[in-house]
Amino acid sequence: MNGKDPRRLIEELIMRIKKGDIAPETAWNAIKSAKEYYIRSIRSFANVRDAEQSWHSYIGNKFQALIYEILKRYVEHLKEEDEKYRTLCVLNAGEVKRNEILFRKVAIKYGDFLLLPDLDICIADYTGDWDSKILCVVSCKTSLRERIAQACYWKLKFLASDVTKHIKVYLVTTD
Repeated sequence: MNGKDPRRLIEELIMRIKKGDIAPETAWNAIKSAKEYYIRSIRSFANVRDAEQSWHSYIGNKFQALIYEILKRYVEHLKEEDEKYRTLCVLNAGEVKRNEILFRKVAIKYGDFLLLPDLDICIADYTGDWDSKILCVVSCKTSLRERIAQACYWKLKFLASDVTKHIKVYLVTTD
């Protein structure tokens, strides 16, 4: 790692992916190789009880950001190629939460409450009004373990309502 801060190396790799300078799978392999260095580094600089968990949280957020950027760039390319994609947009969970129309279009009803399902990324046909439509939600996970069941659970919840039954659910994983 040449003494370089592993977080800085990971940020540089993600920036290279955003610019199109490096293939995502090549960058991801380099990012995975930084794990042990990150864990040693975090243990020496901070009082972190579980450096392994710190890595999983950190790399999970970075993986999600990476998938978001790849999808966003792909959708921008579609928009340039064909006018029919002009209202297509890629949003993260925070952007969906702040947009009342999209929030209500994807929310799951639990009794008297509306809850946002486990989604990291959402692709929507956003017209700016109630004709907008959530096309799919994407869950990004760096390991499968129990995560497949979570994705299936949310798809079943979507199917249970006429409002959300059309929404596709995708699980993106490095496994």
